[in-house]
Amino acid sequence: MHGTTTGDVSYVRLSVNGQFVSQRLVDEDGTYKYYTRPAILSVNDEAIMVAYDAQGNELARQNVALTQTEGTLIADAYQVGGSDAYIHGTTTGDVSYVRLSVNGQFVSQRLVDEDGTYKYYTRPAILSVNDEAIMVAYDAQGNELARQ
Repeated sequence: MHGTTTGDVSYVRLSVNGQFVSQRLVDEDGTYKYYTRPAILSVNDEAIMVAYDAQGNELARQNVALTQTEGTLIADAYQVGGSDAYIHGTTTGDVSYVRLSVNGQFVSQRLVDEDGTYKYYTRPAILSVNDEAIMVAYDAQGNELARQ
C-alpha cells in the first residue's frame, strides 16, 4: 500500500478489522509504503490508516479502499511436435506471470511482457496430444486470476 501525508505526520499505523498491525515512518517527502500481508487478506477486511505526529498524537484517520485484482488469460492453439515450441498468449488486467501445468504438475513460470503477451517454451514438458496442458495466470502477489 502506498500513501501520501501532509503536515506534521511522523508515522502511520495500519488498523485491520479493529486491530493495529504495525507502524511505519513517513519519508521526508510525506510518502509511505506499507506491506499489508498477511494483515489484509480479503476485500471484505476493514482497513484504516491512522496518522500520528512525532509526539504520538493522532492527526487523521483514512479508510483504505480495498479492491480485488482481476485478469484474463488467452492461450493460442499449440501444435505438439510442431516447429514452434512455444505457447503464445495474451493477458489483461493485473496478470503478472503465468505458469504451465502439464498433467497436474506445474512445470515453471514466466513473467508476462509489458504489453500483456507471453511466450512459453513447452519442451520437454508437453510431449503428446494426450498431455493435459493448462496455462494459469497470477497477480504479483501470487493469487490465481485465470486458467485455460
